[in-house]
Amino acid sequence: MKTLLITGSEGFIGSHLVKQLEGKYKILCFDKAIGKDIRIFEDLNDVFRKHKIDCVVHLAAFAGVRPSIEQPLLYLENNVKGTMTLLEVMRRYHCNKIVFASSSSVYGNNFSNKASSEIDVKRPISPYAYTKSTVEDMLKLYHDTFSFQSISTRFFTVYGPNQRTDLAISKFIKAIMEGSEIHVYGNGKQSRDYTYVGDIVSGIEKAVEKILKTEDICESVNLCSNYTVTVNQLIEKISKIIGKKANIVYEDKKLGDVNLTYGDNKKAKELLNWAPKVSIDEGLKQQYLAELFSNQKNKNYSKVLLYKQNIKSR
Repeated sequence: MKTLLITGSEGFIGSHLVKQLEGKYKILCFDKAIGKDIRIFEDLNDVFRKHKIDCVVHLAAFAGVRPSIEQPLLYLENNVKGTMTLLEVMRRYHCNKIVFASSSSVYGNNFSNKASSEIDVKRPISPYAYTKSTVEDMLKLYHDTFSFQSISTRFFTVYGPNQRTDLAISKFIKAIMEGSEIHVYGNGKQSRDYTYVGDIVSGIEKAVEKILKTEDICESVNLCSNYTVTVNQLIEKISKIIGKKANIVYEDKKLGDVNLTYGDNKKAKELLNWAPKVSIDEGLKQQYLAELFSNQKNKNYSKVLLYKQNIKSR
């Protein structure tokens, strides 16, 4: 059985990935939540010294465009320097295969309404996007110089059960459930390519399978739905699922926010034999049901099961 090190294993995507891959690989978890930091050489060295690792899935990063505007040095320190430390420890222990969690933000602001493809020029407009783009460049350098094999999976607006509470869909669901205000930055006509976390995890698994059986690879690939929804349409969909009207307050657009994320997933289909399976409507229903289960005010299991039966019939 092959051994995988998953950094960021306790996060939103990482926790789903660990469950998905358990039993298929020997999984080594690495996360700040369990006292391990990619910026600390000794933490990484210790796990590589104790285990023969066949591939790293590198999810650990400070996430979010807006916080990176406020703390760019922190993002650079963690996302870029931390990754460099990881790569150097990998090199020390002759582990040269890595699947990296990149981001659609590397494309920058898309005003063309054309789906972004991997051949498009990267134009990051936030420190967060810059760190993701820089790591992709580092992986190309390590491929050319040290024979590293890598696949950078570019995620497009990931959502689903157990999403971080500071992210838009989670915040929208909570606000509509409670009847509180939803703050939308801009006019709400910004479009996003929302990709369900289960599909993202499936794409990562396909990337791991690919890289383990490939001798020479250095690729970036979009994991996306190839379908866009405006913020206003998204809120309308959530309102319909919950059965309550949203109270929207429009505010000025935030620095670093992009107009459109819209990905072409042809390369993922060809390279990884991957395609998304969960529609935005079904994915939103699943996330809302997860919110119901986790909400302390909704502990009545029978009511949730009844709602689940009703929601499937809509």
